[in-house]
Amino acid sequence: MADGDIFAGHSGGLQEAGQSIEKAASNFEKEYERIYQIIDALIGSEWSSPGASVIAKKIEEQRPNLIAMKDAIRAYSSYCFRTADRVETNEDNIISGVGGING
Repeated sequence: MADGDIFAGHSGGLQEAGQSIEKAASNFEKEYERIYQIIDALIGSEWSSPGASVIAKKIEEQRPNLIAMKDAIRAYSSYCFRTADRVETNEDNIISGVGGING
């Protein structure tokens, strides 16, 4: 932070949070997709019974909920990025406004 630049860097934490949350969303998506790959492989192998089909169906029914959760996590990440941009814009406007004051 330069001398007199008291507003600099306040959006960095929001940017970092947005990145961290986006990474969590990607990891979450990879994990639930891996579960579905395992179930598909099991259903296609020796694990074919009426009970297996019921279990696979119940797990498949959860896919929309998992996708919605991932989308909500990503939306929060986007919110963090947008808020960081707004903070930076507001800080720039404040600095510009104060810089124009002649004392």
